[in-house]
Amino acid sequence: MTAKYEESEANIFDKHEVFEIEQLVNYDNFSLLPKDVSREEKLKLFPTLDLQIPIVNNSFIKELNLYKQKNIKNNKKPFFLIPSVIDLSYWFSPIRDQGSLNSCTAFAAIALLEYLENRNFGKFIDASPLFLYKAARKKMNVQGDVGASIRETMKVLALFGVPPEEAWPYEEDRVNEEPPPYCYAYAQNYQSLKYFLLDYAGITTESLLFQIKSVLAAGFPCIFGFTMYSSAYDNSNYKNGWIAYPNPQKDKVIGGHTVVAVGYDDYKCIQCSDRRYYSKGAFLIRNSWGTEWGVDGYGWLPYDYVLAGLTAAWWSLLKAEWFDESNFGRSGTGGGPADTRQGGKSGTGR
Repeated sequence: MTAKYEESEANIFDKHEVFEIEQLVNYDNFSLLPKDVSREEKLKLFPTLDLQIPIVNNSFIKELNLYKQKNIKNNKKPFFLIPSVIDLSYWFSPIRDQGSLNSCTAFAAIALLEYLENRNFGKFIDASPLFLYKAARKKMNVQGDVGASIRETMKVLALFGVPPEEAWPYEEDRVNEEPPPYCYAYAQNYQSLKYFLLDYAGITTESLLFQIKSVLAAGFPCIFGFTMYSSAYDNSNYKNGWIAYPNPQKDKVIGGHTVVAVGYDDYKCIQCSDRRYYSKGAFLIRNSWGTEWGVDGYGWLPYDYVLAGLTAAWWSLLKAEWFDESNFGRSGTGGGPADTRQGGKSGTGR
């Protein structure tokens, strides 16, 4: 395992130590091989994936250094094994409803920020999505309720910060109004805020899937966009919060939508839209359509969506202060309970 510093705008963040880690696909199949098969021969039989994730837990770094000291002579590389189920929803603020506006990206980014502040400092910040939505569109030089890109929304969040909800409340008829100047005065609270990209140019969808799961296991939820199909509005899918894998010949594209990935379950099965088979493995997502959608506002998006290239713009947030804490680690449970509810909790406006 080799440590290095990532200097350029890339898939993680600037000037923080990251590690290249390999994971074996179908690792359990090793047990089927004869015991006399060498490690080198096993590696030829099973592909590997490269991974970069932020290492934020001091105890993990100490453990890693001890491992490297023990294995420095034979130059072995450890394999990073992630849990089968992760659920970070415990630390999120209450679900909100974007209503008829195309403000899903702002709601997702706000939820991401509120989670990180709550988990790291135990502090709930009720931030203003209407401000962030307007500021992002302003930076994009667009008018009207046309939605906003995830990249520009993250840039604005780091540049201007975000005021509390009470400073610029969510009133849909004010979507095009310019917030007062003092709403832009919160930047000093976010000067150390960093945003990082997971689906960098050239990454395969298989590697991206593992990258996303690993970042979630490290305690970092991710904002992302995906193609919304008409099947998402089917009664059973809407009630359960299932973003069913589409049948392109029958399902119509409704548009793009942005949500937050707050966990995953390798064993979760979601019925595809044509009802002919199931997708195994899914991300637990937080939506902004109120608590009537899904299970209390949470639902599931199958891994197949990622593997088919139907998702894009996977981003997450970091803040320098969080690296001084021990709340984050590879377990994804941090300082709180390991809330892994099986089948539990479970842009476009509506």
